[in-house]
Order: sequence, then structure tokens, then C-alpha cells
Amino acid sequence: MLNKTLTNKVIELLKTYPNLRDDDQYLISMVWMDEIGEEQHSASAFSLLGKIARHEVSNPESIRRTRQKAQQENPDLRGPNYQKRQTEYQDEFKQALEECSKDAAPQQDMLDN
Repeated sequence: MLNKTLTNKVIELLKTYPNLRDDDQYLISMVWMDEIGEEQHSASAFSLLGKIARHEVSNPESIRRTRQKAQQENPDLRGPNYQKRQTEYQDEFKQALEECSKDAAPQQDMLDN
């Protein structure tokens, strides 16, 4: 189960800043900025790396998975690129899949060899 505090933070950020809905890097930086705090805004990159290494900030993969789950459960949190991926790229994917299937041997043919 994902961290409830992180989930609430991600949902709040997605609602407040719609441009984060399609940009995990930006979302991660906003979560970390919130976790590190305003008083540390001028800390060095080396200091940030130390916080990452010591697990003092949320894991980037956890942030991404939390965003993904929140958008799955709340479609209104999806960004404009979601619909674009679902429509434009779906046709391209289907066409590429059909091309691959022409070259692939049926499973039975593979077993007979």
C-alpha cells in the first residue's frame, strides 16, 4: 500500500498545478521541494544528493506510482497528454502490432519444428 501522506501530497499538487499531471520530473521536484522545506531552498546539490541517499525524501518511483494510481482512480487528474496517447498513438500501436503479427509464426508452427 502506498503512503497515505504521499498520496495526499501528490493529489494536492496535481489539483493545484495541472502542468504536473504529465511531467513526473516536475512532480518529483515539487514533492521534494515540499519535503525539504523552504528554508533549505539554497542548499547545495551535494546536500540534496545526501538527502536522497539517506532516504530523507520520497523515492521517485513511489511518487510516480502514486501519481499513476491517483490518476487511475481520479480521471479528472489526468493531463492533456493522456487523451492524446489514448487516441493518436493507439492507432499507430495497433498498426505496428498487425505488422509484427504478419512476421510471427503461429505457436503451433513453432511447436512442430
